[in-house]
Amino acid sequence: MQTLLRPLVAPAAYWRTLLLVPSVGLLVDTVFQDRLAVLLSTLACAFIFRGYERRRWIHAPAEFLSGDVILRLGLVFVVTSVAQLTGA
Repeated sequence: MQTLLRPLVAPAAYWRTLLLVPSVGLLVDTVFQDRLAVLLSTLACAFIFRGYERRRWIHAPAEFLSGDVILRLGLVFVVTSVAQLTGA
């Protein structure tokens, strides 16, 4: 039963990352207005909590772990795109 609930509650485990990446990305964009700085800071923030958030899924299959990386890189892409659209 617990393995069936894991995909449903998995996004809740990423709440730190979901808050940190957009806030840091948009703050760096506002302060520095440098796309490379936004990309690097969001990449760093996307993976800073990875070890902590992944501890719950130690026995997770490779598909779940690859989905974790895809989710984080997708979040970086969205924040970088928003910063590009809002910047001059």
